[in-house]
Parts: sequence; structure tokens; C-alpha cells
Amino acid sequence: MPSKTLERPRYLETMPVRGFELSLRSSGYRPDTIERATRIARFYLSSVNGADPGSRDAVEAFLAAASQRVKRTTLLNYHKDLTMFFRWAQSKGLCGENPLSQIPKPRPSLYERERDTEFLPYTDAEFARLLGVCTVWNWMGKRDRAILRVLWDTPFRAGELLALTEGDINWEGLEISVRDGKAGVRYEALISPVCGEALHEYLIARPAGDGLFLDHHGGPFSRHGLLQLLRKLAARAGWEKPCSPHLFRHNFRARMRVVGMDDAAISALMGHATVVVTHGYARATVRRTAKEQRRRMLV
Repeated sequence: MPSKTLERPRYLETMPVRGFELSLRSSGYRPDTIERATRIARFYLSSVNGADPGSRDAVEAFLAAASQRVKRTTLLNYHKDLTMFFRWAQSKGLCGENPLSQIPKPRPSLYERERDTEFLPYTDAEFARLLGVCTVWNWMGKRDRAILRVLWDTPFRAGELLALTEGDINWEGLEISVRDGKAGVRYEALISPVCGEALHEYLIARPAGDGLFLDHHGGPFSRHGLLQLLRKLAARAGWEKPCSPHLFRHNFRARMRVVGMDDAAISALMGHATVVVTHGYARATVRRTAKEQRRRMLV
């Protein structure tokens, strides 16, 4: 009698990522973290091509292929997200050992971390060009100007910006409150009178809807919509520098550092859980400013 061929289990190939997503939601992870982690999990599962998705070889092959397309800073996020995914799979008895525990984390160099922000801070003239290409004849143009003003005046992450409501604005004190920032941090950001005016004009003109910033259908503005908006405006304005919500956050850090604010103060303004995070944000800006000061000493 011919012996039976034992097939390896394919439990992860058909495993619903929905369960992973619900687990992250119930654990209180931020929407942007959930979106990214589930996207990477789906991407990974769709790429295994018949291999055992719970094997170290499959994960290494996926990360190796990704390393040809993305920077090491992004690859590190892939590693973190898949670690979370397999930790969840372990908790449900869907796999044995977490394959990521055997794969070293990518370690971006300081140069790689700095290279993406070495062109910061954005200049006032560059920002004025962005504002100048916003439409002026409809409420969406007013929304775009308000978004740009808030990004310029505050260190808000994309998720924090999109989670704002009208009730988060303190008109008297010209402050905007983040009620659930990264790691649960709550903080307030000051805005300029011109930013407050832009928000006020937008709120008068916009249709009714949930959330502070709305899309063209009147629904909540999405992360993808925000990124596409900034790219579109940058292209219209003839920007050669990259433009994204997170780069505006780095830009805030760089501008505060240039005017002499120390890391403890900047950390408090940016809603960091620790001051340590702040140190790596604008090393290139600090070095450039120091060189300029030294150059003036040598004249």
C-alpha cells in the first residue's frame, strides 16, 4: 500500500487578517498603526506563493524582496508589523514559533535617518507657494489652506490631524488639543491668528459632517487623501522637495531647533512620550546650524 504524503499545514494562507485587525482595535492601537500593520500582513500573505507562510524562509524571502524596493527605515516597520502579526497568530494557536524572533531587525544608520530630512526646514517662501496654489472659489480650497496652516503651526501626526473635531479648537487661547496621541499622550498645540482665521473661514464654508476636515463627499478626510493632497499641491507649486504630513512634523522640530529651543521643550510641544525620541529628529539641522555659527566666527 502506498504511503500517504503528509502535507504541511497551510493555516496561515487562508487566515483572515480581519481577526488580527480586531485584536489591534481591541488593544487600543491607533488607526494609522492598525491600517499599516494589516496592510503589511495582507501584502505578506499574498506573496508567499505556496510556501509555508509561518516559516522563517518565507518571511526572509519577503523581507529580502522588500529591501530592494524600500529604505531600511521602512523595512524596519515591515519587521515590526509582521512581528505583531505572528505574535497574534501564536496567541490563537495558528502557528508555533514566531519566525521574526529568528530574524534580526534592520538597523538603519544615522545617515539614512538624517538623509530623508536634510533639506529641512521648509522656508517661508516655499510654504507661501503651497498656499498660493490652493483654490479660492470653493470650500475645499479653504479646507486645503486650513490644513496647510495647521501643519505649519503644529507638530501633528497625520492620524492626529485627521482625528480632530471642531470641539478640539480653543478659539480664545488659539490652541488645538490632541486627545489621543501616540502612546496615549495628550497635548495641546498653539496656532497663529492667521491659522485660526483660515480654520474659521473653512468651518463657515464647509458642509456639515463628522470630524474637522472633510473630503469632497462630506465624509472624514483619509490618510491617503491627505498624502495625495500634499503631493498635488507640491507639484502645482513646483516644489522639488518631498512633501508629506510626517515631513511637516519633522519641519516643526527643525524650525524650533533653529531658533534655539532645547530638546526637553520641543519634546513637550511635540507630544513625545520621552525626550529621547526628540534627539534624532533634526540632527542634520543642528549640525548645519552649528556650521553656520562656526563660519560666522571665522569671518
